[in-house]
Amino acid sequence: TGVLDAIKKARDAGVVVIALDTATDPEDAVDATFATDNLAAGVSQGKWVKAALGNVPAQIVMLDGTPGGTVDTFRHDGFLEGFGITEGSPEIVGQENTNGDQTKAQTAMENLLQRVPDANVVYTINEPAAAAGYEAAKKAGKAAQLAIGSIDGSCTGVDNVKKGVIGATVLQFPAKMAEQGVDA
Repeated sequence: TGVLDAIKKARDAGVVVIALDTATDPEDAVDATFATDNLAAGVSQGKWVKAALGNVPAQIVMLDGTPGGTVDTFRHDGFLEGFGITEGSPEIVGQENTNGDQTKAQTAMENLLQRVPDANVVYTINEPAAAAGYEAAKKAGKAAQLAIGSIDGSCTGVDNVKKGVIGATVLQFPAKMAEQGVDA
């Protein structure tokens, strides 16, 4: 929302304004948006994590992003939908905001594991948060008990899936977003 005035001035001057990666609020402030469907990405993450957990009762800790951010909200809500729970469900045993920052996420995960040592699911806003959650769990001797899902599809994140740091990551394609935005 912080750029809405500049967007309006540009559009009033006849400039076509296209948002890439993150929608504006309101979404119709721009002429078009090319972005990942973050709700669908969250749903995919939630479904994978639930399947990975199997019939074991879930104790979910959530390494959220930035409160109120559109990407963060869509990913969070999508995860809940994909996992088949709602906000406030008893399976959610801890939540921390990380702003998607790896250092903040590691501290948040350390704190969550102190409060909920038997957590077995970690929702992460992005791959840096997932890597941090894993590192905190590894230091606490709890990495093997966690199903960790994430979203981004960066080279580092895909490598972390191969290494077993992250169980799965939902891929997005920022180069395609940019290419489609330029084409438009």
